[in-house]
Amino acid sequence: VEVNGRLVASYGLGAGFDVEFTGRENIILNGLILGMEYREILERIDAIASLADLGPFMEHPNKTYSSGMRSRLGFAVAANVEPDVLILDEVLAVGDAVYKQTALQKMYELRDSGTTILFVSHSMETVKEFCTEAILLHEGRVLEFGESTEVVDRYEALVSEAREQKRRQRADGDLSSDIAAP
Repeated sequence: VEVNGRLVASYGLGAGFDVEFTGRENIILNGLILGMEYREILERIDAIASLADLGPFMEHPNKTYSSGMRSRLGFAVAANVEPDVLILDEVLAVGDAVYKQTALQKMYELRDSGTTILFVSHSMETVKEFCTEAILLHEGRVLEFGESTEVVDRYEALVSEAREQKRRQRADGDLSSDIAAP
């Protein structure tokens, strides 16, 4: 893979945050790490805080955050550095429905403005809704690449097939072989 431009990844719950720093201080730290100018961070800090939706916890140390709160803060920072390529790993797996909708809206804004987004998810509905293309990986191998609806359909067929095979094994009393569903 060759990337020309700013690459930002949001994965690993709160990776790179200082546990003693507040949310606001971690925004500044991570913004600087991701190549933003200090002035630029200050201009965007309210938008980042709003997207993270941590309320009064923004002024509390990171060590008091749940893993979901750290993940939301990480996504909020990553989404606001104007990346050319943004890697998002299960970013919508945390938070309530309102947060998920807000984050998804930000993802659409980024995608529509020209940001390439590599979106990793087990939510097939979101993959079908958000992605134009998809890759189905299993045990490190590419099983399918193409239009997202077709790839999701293949994934769901493989899962259904694996479940049926497991059900037949149980019915036959044969659980000796392990099946690794995609």
